[in-house]
Amino acid sequence: MAVLLVGLSAHVLNGFIDRLNPDDRYLASISPSEQGVYVRTRFDALHHASFSGQDKRIKLLVIGDSYAKDLINAIYESPLANNIQASTHQISAGCGNLFLTRSIEALATSSYPVLCRQDGWYDSPAVQDLIRKSDQVWVASAWQAWDSALLPESVANLNREFGNKFVIFGTKDFGTINIKKLIATPAPQRYQTRNHIPENNRLINRQLAQGLDTTHFVNVSDLLCGVSGGRDECPVFTPNGRLLSYDGGHLTVDGARVLGSKLVDVPVIKNAL
Repeated sequence: MAVLLVGLSAHVLNGFIDRLNPDDRYLASISPSEQGVYVRTRFDALHHASFSGQDKRIKLLVIGDSYAKDLINAIYESPLANNIQASTHQISAGCGNLFLTRSIEALATSSYPVLCRQDGWYDSPAVQDLIRKSDQVWVASAWQAWDSALLPESVANLNREFGNKFVIFGTKDFGTINIKKLIATPAPQRYQTRNHIPENNRLINRQLAQGLDTTHFVNVSDLLCGVSGGRDECPVFTPNGRLLSYDGGHLTVDGARVLGSKLVDVPVIKNAL
């Protein structure tokens, strides 16, 4: 197996991807940097975008980190885009996607406190104006133990200040995506690969579900992974044989399409359309 992986690596590194069969070629051509550009491009382009009064689609503001960027892609890779006009506000991972009456800078685990202050949490008049004009606000982050514990307080503050329009999205973790190992796994076994969902991910989502109004909480991990035979696992591939995630946390275009198709039927979203 090790020899095979080294050989495959040499093929990829020397530009011989086209010598692989089509399925292997797809996997070998996955570029994390290109995938990262895909994840962020739409969200960043919609930063603080104004809502049109002439546009009759629902006004949606999406707030959060790169997991919120996955949601924007899910919208635009699905029929949801026909019913939504979107705007975005970034609160970077580790900063705490929270609306509190006290500073959380000392709690933030981000390595870039300057970036947290630059994002501004919910403080700017522009963000608050967008929230007031929105029909619905989606809040998503790679939640950690400290900010998920404070989220119920934050949501209560948001509801009191802006109305009951907030939908909270849980965290997700699809485990390690090892491209070389997947290439070395023959089909159809490859496409049956399921990764264990890390316990910390399941714990945080349980904590969120227990602390929030369940009608306004979306467990993204459950939507994408479901439960297989009572085991907490997630498929690595979509039904059409494409990777759900390229790095274990963020969605490929195919993964975004799957999520978008699931979000359409989430009651709190479906009822707003």
